[in-house]
Amino acid sequence: MGSLTPMDPWLLVPAMLLSVLWGVTLRATWQHIYLRIQRSEVVSWGWMLACAPVLGFGLWAAMVATLGSFDMHGVPLVLPPGSLIKSLLLVVGLHALVFGVAPFMPRETKKRQVVAVLLAMLSTSGTAFSMLYMIAQLHLAPSGHLSTTGYVGLTILTLSASAISYRQIENRWRGGITSGLFYGLVMVLCLQLTTWPKAVYYIGSPEALTLNWLAQPLADAGLVAATSLLGVAWLRRFKERLAARPLPVVTPSVSEVEAQAETLARDMVEDRKRRDALYDRVLRHSSVRFWGFDVADKQFQFRGEQSLNAPLSDTDLVIDTDEWFAAHLPPEEADGIHRDVTAQLAAKGGFDCLHRIRARADEDTWRWVIARASVVRRDATGQPTYIVGTHIDVTEHGELQAALDRDSRLFSEGPIVMIRWRFDTRSIQIKALDFISPNIEKLWGYDLEEMHNFANWQSIIEDSDISDIGRKVQDALNTGISEISHEFRVKLKDGRLLWHSLFARIEADDDGGSISGFIVDIDSFKRVEQRSQEQARQLEELIEELRRAKDETVILRESSEFLNTAESLDEAFNIISRAAYAIFPAWSGALASAQENDRLKLVGRWGEAAEFNTEFSSGDCWALRRGRAHHFVDERVSLRCRHVHSAMGEQPRPYLCIPMSANGESVGSLHLMASKNLSREQMVPLAQRANRLGETLKLALSNLRLRAGLREQATHDALTGLYNRRFMNDRLPVEIKRCEREGQRLALAMIDVDHFKYFNDHHGHDAGDVILRALGELLRQRVRIYDLACRFGGEEMSLIMPGCSMG
Repeated sequence: MGSLTPMDPWLLVPAMLLSVLWGVTLRATWQHIYLRIQRSEVVSWGWMLACAPVLGFGLWAAMVATLGSFDMHGVPLVLPPGSLIKSLLLVVGLHALVFGVAPFMPRETKKRQVVAVLLAMLSTSGTAFSMLYMIAQLHLAPSGHLSTTGYVGLTILTLSASAISYRQIENRWRGGITSGLFYGLVMVLCLQLTTWPKAVYYIGSPEALTLNWLAQPLADAGLVAATSLLGVAWLRRFKERLAARPLPVVTPSVSEVEAQAETLARDMVEDRKRRDALYDRVLRHSSVRFWGFDVADKQFQFRGEQSLNAPLSDTDLVIDTDEWFAAHLPPEEADGIHRDVTAQLAAKGGFDCLHRIRARADEDTWRWVIARASVVRRDATGQPTYIVGTHIDVTEHGELQAALDRDSRLFSEGPIVMIRWRFDTRSIQIKALDFISPNIEKLWGYDLEEMHNFANWQSIIEDSDISDIGRKVQDALNTGISEISHEFRVKLKDGRLLWHSLFARIEADDDGGSISGFIVDIDSFKRVEQRSQEQARQLEELIEELRRAKDETVILRESSEFLNTAESLDEAFNIISRAAYAIFPAWSGALASAQENDRLKLVGRWGEAAEFNTEFSSGDCWALRRGRAHHFVDERVSLRCRHVHSAMGEQPRPYLCIPMSANGESVGSLHLMASKNLSREQMVPLAQRANRLGETLKLALSNLRLRAGLREQATHDALTGLYNRRFMNDRLPVEIKRCEREGQRLALAMIDVDHFKYFNDHHGHDAGDVILRALGELLRQRVRIYDLACRFGGEEMSLIMPGCSMG
């Protein structure tokens, strides 16, 4: 550690004085530059560079004088001439750099201030660096060095000098003296903060110069240089003051007065235009409108247009007060604004209020303004007669404040729950709830204390969802992923179970892990998603149903074509059974045909349809009684038809009965038996499909019965039911040829009813018809199956008996 060295006051005093003069001179020169730039005047950078050597030599002389004032225990300080020259060039170069840059400072205030601060910091830092360079060149052994603490202190001191130099830019004397003293203090502390060894001895060479001997003349020379530069600055200022003094009173001529007046008027007009242009530019880029209110004439006078977002006009705008109030104030707020303004004017002679104003009279756009005003003229009674004020647009500020309020309410009152859990990284079990936002009470119904006291989250979150969250957390820890998202269900305090989504970041440390994130209610979106999935499923079912309906339409069309060409019920049964099996592949079925006396008889079955009775009446089937399809699911919810039987103690499988009627007449019924149990909802679409099948088949069956009836009428006698004479005439030759071919005999018997005419005449034709029907029934019952019983005409009958002799 070194100690403070004694100083020679006869050298230290002129060194400090030189530093002060140098600071004042530098301040005068710097102020000259700064003010000329502020007034948009041209700065001669050549003159400023010429000042650089003079000021540089003054600062260098102050440094040498400061070094020479120290006495190193009787050992004089020495410095090689080369080092002196280098240090002088360093100081002069520093000033040349600062003054070379200064004239090119920007004219904008903010940028000019930034450059001025940077130049001040460069000047002070360069001064300290120059002093340290000279100390390093001293012939001392071992050489001293500046400690870390010294560098920190010296840095703080130089920055302080820079700040003071900038803050005192307008004050020549106070700023110059303060800056000069700081610079002197920097130079003194450069040696005082240097750590010197205890044994300091002289090792100078013959060409080395003793600073104690050189310091005094250099100090005097620097004093002269700084004083001369300061004198030049004072002389320039003195000339400016003399130029500003008024001239002696001289009586001018009329022409001179007119010329002077014209010049003065022109200058005043130009100055007014410049000030108005500056004023208008300020108004254009601000949110302020100035106005005056003439209370007596009820007129507003605006500087520029009255709309806050309108461009300025060249002249002031005058508008009627009532008209402006009606066009620009909200009707529902106008009375309240008037009362507030009147009360403030009466109380304090001015007003300050916040209200809305219409931006343009022809638009419905509202802006928030702060209206401030003061009374500038009153009448004899003290009542205001003229008021001036401003409108300051604060809409953006209000919107920004509202946005900030909304953002803050988002976490305290909004729909997002902020949360932070602590969990065990090994078991992935929740250890504690560090934080949860206060809006949890509004959203979930639980208060904060209740949430923090929850020992088990299974009470409000589904077990499966908690395990899924734990699995995602474990996967994230294993893979190094820091973010997770998961959808889960939360049980609210009122019992509702709503879907929520977690977006969180995972952090792991030595004490465990934490999950920090937010939870959002997505129940409505989940329901929409479920609804969309249900609609998609229904759409797929509809498409499948349309495809199936298309296939069924093809099957029904082909079956109808085949039925229209069928010649018997057996053929019809084969066609219908195949169509029903194609449409209902896993079902069994049966087809019933209408008989006499309102009876139906099965013409065939397919699959396992033994539960349907072979013969039954129309009253036994609910479908035939109601005239529409009937489906049976369970005896608890459905009525079972009487023609469907089952084993003791059991109930039949689900089935469908479809009536088939055409032209008001029942032609039969279709019955389908399911292979497994079905629900009522499943049976409804199946019944609709079965109905379509029945509607298609009933017309074909009706046509088949109609064709069979026509054939019956063409070959049989309507009264006796025997074949008619036309059929006998067609059939007898065929039978004769067949018997001849086979070598058999054929017998033809003719039958006549005795006394039939007498019976008809005495008992009537109806009685005769009874006799003929009875005879026909007798013949049909007694003849062989391949014999033909025919009505030849009237009461005459005939029998064609192939393979029969006369015997």
